[in-house]
Amino acid sequence: MDVWRVNLREQSLKREAVPEGWNRLGGRGLSARILLDEVPAT
Repeated sequence: MDVWRVNLREQSLKREAVPEGWNRLGGRGLSARILLDEVPAT
């Protein structure tokens, strides 16, 4: 499974493969996992 990253500032697209364990996640689970991994805790 791949995820597309869209950078509106640079007007670019980047395709990234997700880790193997993420293949079973659905839409909400995938969104939650990305937020958990990439947004710093406050």
